Amino acid sequence: MKNRFKTAYALELDGPRVILVRTDLRRRGKSRVIWQATLPPSETERRQLEGLLVAAAGERPVFTAPVCIADSVFRWLSTPFPSLRKARRVFPALLNTQLPFDLAQCQYALLSLHAKEGEARALAVAVRHETLRRILEQCASLGLDPQIVQHEGIALWQEALAAQPSAPSESRVLVCLGRHRTLLLYGKGPNLYGAQQMPSGADSLCTQQEYDAWAAKARLFLHTHCKETEKPLNWIWCGPGAAQAEPRTALEKALNLPDSITYRQADRLFSDAPVAQALARMIATSSTSLHNFRAGAFAHPQALQQDTKIRRNTLLWVILLGLFLCLTGLLWQAMVFRQNKVLDRQIEEAVGEITEGARAPKAQEVPFVSRILEERRNTLSTFSDMTARPAEALLTQILGMASEYRITIQQLALHPDTMELKGFADRWDAGTHLEKLLKSSGYQTDLQRREAGADEMVHFTLKGIHRENK
Repeated sequence: MKNRFKTAYALELDGPRVILVRTDLRRRGKSRVIWQATLPPSETERRQLEGLLVAAAGERPVFTAPVCIADSVFRWLSTPFPSLRKARRVFPALLNTQLPFDLAQCQYALLSLHAKEGEARALAVAVRHETLRRILEQCASLGLDPQIVQHEGIALWQEALAAQPSAPSESRVLVCLGRHRTLLLYGKGPNLYGAQQMPSGADSLCTQQEYDAWAAKARLFLHTHCKETEKPLNWIWCGPGAAQAEPRTALEKALNLPDSITYRQADRLFSDAPVAQALARMIATSSTSLHNFRAGAFAHPQALQQDTKIRRNTLLWVILLGLFLCLTGLLWQAMVFRQNKVLDRQIEEAVGEITEGARAPKAQEVPFVSRILEERRNTLSTFSDMTARPAEALLTQILGMASEYRITIQQLALHPDTMELKGFADRWDAGTHLEKLLKSSGYQTDLQRREAGADEMVHFTLKGIHRENK
């Protein structure tokens, strides 16, 4: 998706907390929190947000909101054939069989399409229409109308990959510990295979019992998606709740996972709004995983206006192209007509020169000139027969015999009445064969040979005069 905006405003919902993040798309996606409140916001907080939105109107901004993991469906689809073109037509039907509701009642996106080991695979994320409508109504109550609504799990996973790139075979669990909720993501390499949202966050973790309950749900998620926990796995902390070492240490102790699991921290995602930051950076980097649930009946008016503009411009270009082609055709016809006139005049002049001033009927020039030339040929045939000599046939015979008897011709002068040939061969009688050929063709011959020299070749000169001209 091409990025045509300068600034992105991303919304994040962390339980009752709502956070708005501004990202400058021209400065490598630099983000900062510009507004946050507890729902419902107070009158002062509303006026503050309204002022920010008025100031943002002149920046040509794009607003984006998340679809929570708990409000969406996340599935990997595969086909028994590797053709992605065919798979695109099959995936919607496959997704429909795995949804708890009808496909026509939801918006969906197919991501990470690829072929592997004779299969075509794709990651499908879907959200029900009523859920998407509720998200848009909630945004409207804050005075926001997001152009892009995307899955928060996809965006957070991509942001973590950018912060800490993953090896193709690396398994990892990304844990975003918020104030009022926790997001658990599992994947291998660049692919995300599992996502879950837990309603408890850092602010609700006070007692050991609460830590143990949180750890039990996290272990269940891990065993669901990664059954072989003895293999190496990276556990990556992020989110505002994991920014301090104390809660991380307490949760790691409560998890009591095998030593094969390594704990790490994604420091870049320790901000107060990691999801909003990830949503904005998806737009800033024009990620291939960027998708938009606002399509079809839920399309943003600005997107509809842009599509209308594109269609209008396309139609205008088609009309202009049609006019250009028409004008080109007319110009070409004029050029062809003019060129035909020039050719007709040149043909008329050529016919006059050949026929000594005769004029041929239009489009009959060739048969007209052919008839006149044929008449001339018949008139001159008597004289041409008297002077004709089969020179070409004789030359062909001489060259054929030279090749047969390995004769090297150094000089050959063949005239209508006389001929002279100089050459050499490795045989004494090679010149005799040529002499016989000339005699059979009506020549009186004179063959002169020299004894073989240092090169062991017999050099000879053969002259001939046609008997009719003797």
